[in-house]
Amino acid sequence: MIRAMRKLSILLATLIISVSSLFTACDNDGYSLDKFWVSFATVKTISDNSYYLQLDNGETLWPAAQGFHYSPTNNERVLANYTILSDEQDGYDHFVRVNSLSKILTKGIIDLTTNNQDSIGNDKVVIEDIWYSGEYLNVIFGYNTSNGFIHYINLVNNTTVEHPEDGKVHLEFRHNKNNAPETYGARGVVSFKLDKIISDEDGEVKISVKANEFKGEKTYDITINKEYITNKNISPLEDNINIK
Repeated sequence: MIRAMRKLSILLATLIISVSSLFTACDNDGYSLDKFWVSFATVKTISDNSYYLQLDNGETLWPAAQGFHYSPTNNERVLANYTILSDEQDGYDHFVRVNSLSKILTKGIIDLTTNNQDSIGNDKVVIEDIWYSGEYLNVIFGYNTSNGFIHYINLVNNTTVEHPEDGKVHLEFRHNKNNAPETYGARGVVSFKLDKIISDEDGEVKISVKANEFKGEKTYDITINKEYITNKNISPLEDNINIK
């Protein structure tokens, strides 16, 4: 679920940049302490208080420095704000200073049935970006809300309709605004674990995601190849992103 906040709307307004920007921002003569990157990552715990970050392209970051308290949770999805301190060292691709970690709402796929379709809802959204990386389907979306309302976001297999036999896995992005008045626009980020439909033995999987958008129903076709890995990096932010 996402608690709407005006600050989130501002910070995510110019969210996505290309992967190449991560590397062009680096000095050829070394890394600068006044530069930072913000990337989607998964937390990998080593012990109760020790962890490293795995980017969606498989690269690993060792938190050599950190200016805040964090109790790691294994496989938690985060937006990691970090400064690169060194290249490959001790088996990690980079040693970094972790500036902040913001939790990303993470869910699996659920079945939509006649019993839960009302609570799942189908209120309007706008899909700003949708892609597969790091074993997750990641979505940046916009919606309308008012202060104090909790919104529910799900990726569903709609069992109440018959899907075409076209070789694709048909899913729907669903939003329940919980009767929130549409006073202002906000944005959210969510990662959906796809292990329910993708196994390690699968080569290429095609999925079709339907969304009820403000300009009408829209479908996004995504081809997932387990051998293809990427990393989505986002614009440097002036403040932390808080997601509830």
